[in-house]
Amino acid sequence: MSNSFANLDEKNPFEDPAVLAALKIDKGVARHEADITNHINQTVDDAINQAILGPPPPYVSPTLYESSASVDLRRKQEELERKAAELQRREEEMQRNVQLQVRRNNFPPLPSFCPLKPCFFQDISFDIPLQFQHLVKLGYKAWLGYVSILSINVIISLIYLCVSISNDIYNTSGATFGSSIFLLILFLPCSFICWFRPLYNAFRADSSFNFFLFFFVFFMQFCVSIIQSLGMSSFGTVGIISSISMFMHGTAGCIFVGLLMLLVGVAFLVLAAIDLSLLLKVHRIYRSTGASFAKAQQEFTQDILANRTFQQAATSLITTGGTAQNNSCSGNNVNNNLAAEPINRY
Repeated sequence: MSNSFANLDEKNPFEDPAVLAALKIDKGVARHEADITNHINQTVDDAINQAILGPPPPYVSPTLYESSASVDLRRKQEELERKAAELQRREEEMQRNVQLQVRRNNFPPLPSFCPLKPCFFQDISFDIPLQFQHLVKLGYKAWLGYVSILSINVIISLIYLCVSISNDIYNTSGATFGSSIFLLILFLPCSFICWFRPLYNAFRADSSFNFFLFFFVFFMQFCVSIIQSLGMSSFGTVGIISSISMFMHGTAGCIFVGLLMLLVGVAFLVLAAIDLSLLLKVHRIYRSTGASFAKAQQEFTQDILANRTFQQAATSLITTGGTAQNNSCSGNNVNNNLAAEPINRY
């Protein structure tokens, strides 16, 4: 008996060309419909986003930002290179000056035609560390103020003398005027050498000896300024006491001169207050450095031993002493030989 479905099993109905063509057409139509649907959805989404978010920002070329950033970077780099070159130049100049020890004296500033030459080298911005420059400048201004007040004191003392003579007033105005000139000539260099230069050298070389010298002399300067503000007779300055004596005469000229003398006394007091403030500030910094009196003594000893004049004097003294001792020994030997020789008796 034959199987009637055998031919059906052997032949697949889906492999029929007509069926395959129909299936391809259906798939193409479905794909086309899907593409149309996606395009419509994308268009609708873009329209909704544009309505909500607005139009997109304008396109800016990235080269614009890159060019501006590169210009700023190049400018900063050139500025840094210029500063580095300036610092290098200054450092080389400082090293060259230190190596060659080129420190030409520039103070006091004298004209070129003057036969006298400057005695000191002074450059606060070069010698003094940056954190201490304001104190040294304050000390220099205090010295200038002191010299200025002494100069004004000479002028007021001259006016004091003239008014006293014109009003037949017998006082010590003549002695005051003469002493004022002497004080100006004396204290102008002494104040600079005895307390400003120690202050300058103390901060320049961190010298304990110069700090101690400054403290001692500058405290005396503070006391002298207070005494000078009083204007005692024949002391060389006009001030509070001498102005009161002029007020007591009652004339217009005496009252005017008394006011000028009182201003000089007040100026000395203000200067004394500045001196005290500077003294306390320097002492506070000195205490913070850990310096001591023993260190100052050691520096003083080293400076003395390193001084060429002291070395030459010590060498000369030792040589002279050795020569004298040799001569003394030679003389003693001669005397001993003479004493040892027998005396010939005839």
